Amino acid sequence: MAFLVSDVTAQVRLHMSDFPLDTDPVALSIVNLAYSDIVAKVRLYPTSALTIYPIANQQEYTLPSSIVRIWSARWWTSSTTSIPIMETSIDELDYENPVWRSVSPSNQPYKYYEDGGQLGFFPAPSTTVASGYPCVILQTTLFTPYATISDPLPTYLLNVDAWVWGVCARWSAMQHHDSADYFANLALNARAELIASRNNLLVRQKPMVKASYNGPRNR
Repeated sequence: MAFLVSDVTAQVRLHMSDFPLDTDPVALSIVNLAYSDIVAKVRLYPTSALTIYPIANQQEYTLPSSIVRIWSARWWTSSTTSIPIMETSIDELDYENPVWRSVSPSNQPYKYYEDGGQLGFFPAPSTTVASGYPCVILQTTLFTPYATISDPLPTYLLNVDAWVWGVCARWSAMQHHDSADYFANLALNARAELIASRNNLLVRQKPMVKASYNGPRNR
């Protein structure tokens, strides 16, 4: 279904009558805050590909500020050959090998981590790109704020619950502290359902499977 930002704000006012009118820029700013909460957790399509070209012995690379989530990374040695790079964290690397930063560079890093806007590889790459390869291609989510109240939401949505409850949670945290936890829980549940729908986990999206029955039946 096709939804607009204005559909979100209209539903929000059904629950919170003091929410600003669409003509008030505060309304759009609150929607964008809720939207940023969603894209940080939910894999909304389409994702954006980002290519990083390695520099020999350089472990960390600056990410664009618009990236809010990295979903996967692959190390490409040619246009047809690649391997996945597994996500990790500095804490995990510290636990597994306290001197991991001094490990010799490799021609094929196998883990990546994020640290304060930096993307790091372990081990550090030993090869600088030549003729376009090797390279790392990330699948990411970018946060591009809505510019107007008439901007469209993703076309595949069945409802706008994640947006509506997210806005209510943000507004109640600012104006109605007694209901903040209530709306925050609704927002959390709505995001979980949206994640499930994106991953084809909802019951309505599962195929009907009938189990065989070999026991006695009523006649």
